[in-house]
Amino acid sequence: MILQFKAVEEIFFTRHIIAESSEQAFRGRLQHFQRIGFPDGVNTGRGKPAQYGWTQLFQLAFALDFVELGQPPEVAAKIVRENSDVLMAAVASMKPQLIAMEVSMLAHMKPEGHQEIAQIWVLSDEYIMEMLTKVGLSSYRPTIITNAGSVLDFILGQVARVTEGDHSEIEADLAEWAKEARKYSK
Repeated sequence: MILQFKAVEEIFFTRHIIAESSEQAFRGRLQHFQRIGFPDGVNTGRGKPAQYGWTQLFQLAFALDFVELGQPPEVAAKIVRENSDVLMAAVASMKPQLIAMEVSMLAHMKPEGHQEIAQIWVLSDEYIMEMLTKVGLSSYRPTIITNAGSVLDFILGQVARVTEGDHSEIEADLAEWAKEARKYSK
């Protein structure tokens, strides 16, 4: 499955509930990601249209979520690039996977050794229970929790909508991508 920029734009207009009057500004955000070379593999050369596969769609989905949470596009792209294995493995599992993301807007102010912008990991049931029941949560930094399964479901539905493709064929293509992605995430 390969999508052109116009289809990708439609998917993310819907995902982020962009008003028609703001579509041009949001399109500029998407084009800014292209200019900084994100997601990897999208820009195929001067004069050639950008092409997005499953990996690029999911990477862009997570990056735009970070932008919506206040990160500049360059930082959002860096977070996703540095954590792409974890993020893609969670999506490729093809089931609900809670992902925790510690994101620091103050990383540049921290001492050396503590300047990571983000840490991302898949949450186990045991860890969730520990987080929710532990007395004195002072050891936890501000954390965002998202469900990779809901990202997967949304993107799948929107790809079917914008391509007007057969849902079962699109699901089969996604399953093939997920099978390949799982090979590289071990």
